[in-house]
Amino acid sequence: MTTRAVVLPFVACTCILTAFAGAAEPAASPVLKRLRVPSLENPEKRIHLASVNGIAVNNEGTRIIADNHPAVDIWDVEKGSIVRAQPAPVGSLGGGARIAQDASRAHLLNDAKKKVDSYNSSGVSIGSAPLIGFGALGMKRPGYDFSSRDYIMGWRQGTDGGIYSFDPEDGSIKNIVPIKDLWDSLKCNALVRLSTGDFLAYYNGGMAGDARKGLFTIPKDGKLAKTENQPSKDMKFVNDLAVSPDGKYLSFRGGDRLEVWDRQANKLVLDWRQDYRSPRTGRFLSDGRFAVLSVKCNQKEIVTSGLTGGYHNKTARLDVLEFPSLRVAGQLDLAEFDLMPPGFGFSPNGKRLVVSDAKQIVLYDVDRAFPGK
Repeated sequence: MTTRAVVLPFVACTCILTAFAGAAEPAASPVLKRLRVPSLENPEKRIHLASVNGIAVNNEGTRIIADNHPAVDIWDVEKGSIVRAQPAPVGSLGGGARIAQDASRAHLLNDAKKKVDSYNSSGVSIGSAPLIGFGALGMKRPGYDFSSRDYIMGWRQGTDGGIYSFDPEDGSIKNIVPIKDLWDSLKCNALVRLSTGDFLAYYNGGMAGDARKGLFTIPKDGKLAKTENQPSKDMKFVNDLAVSPDGKYLSFRGGDRLEVWDRQANKLVLDWRQDYRSPRTGRFLSDGRFAVLSVKCNQKEIVTSGLTGGYHNKTARLDVLEFPSLRVAGQLDLAEFDLMPPGFGFSPNGKRLVVSDAKQIVLYDVDRAFPGK
């Protein structure tokens, strides 16, 4: 394997990876490409845990952007080349980046410059915007939808708060949904955008956020309206949300429970459970199917046991279900990945899938991996 490194102005390195990236897979395999992730240099000697906080791939499978905190890697898959952006120490653990869902852009917190730096899919800087306060989660607002624009819930000190949208051309930030209450901006735990332009936000409550507990609709005027009875009362908190392409179904994942609701009918349509498995993420594909990433655990009925922990490494599995019939389209064993769970993302058209840990990224053909039954 040959490696070349060039230091770029925004503290990045470009590595050309030939031997591993070009490894061919058998014709019948769903694997299209493997990319070896270079070791992450940490010049400040900070302690950090290996994690992939977000990853995206374009429709053609030629561009991948991965947030392996505290760096963001922008890949040219065909060349096997990478631009690594590692701008500055980020105070928000695991929340220093916002990646476009089509792998066209990446927005990174830069504490040293008090800016949010934006890069295109080639790793070229397209501009900077003033730093925005995002609370403990930084720029990571767990939520998966089909919006073509990048957005974030935050606040700008001394001015205003609400939902901000990034301009795809220059990375500038505009407040598209002003929200008056500071706590409504800082305590939002999960956020998705509907095709109507309205947003859905989930608040876990706690301390100053006690007034906000549950699911809320946020229209353009910023006035929050609560949705009752979604998710169930058994779900004590929510880690992430996912909405179907048509906006009809909404997925909640919290702790060891995953529920999918019919929003309009206010009906629970899926309470995902499997013996000795814990759901870690759920999201929809563009064709309406639903994917669940899970890992093994020690409890047979973990949802009803009231117990957590005892998760087993190298046991990740991705299940894809037809929706709403819930027929199994296929299961993909992800035991080769170290992280629990590994990061994954589908292309906007649902034809490509990327899965990553801190050492490798694998690109899959979705039709081969999940052929249906």
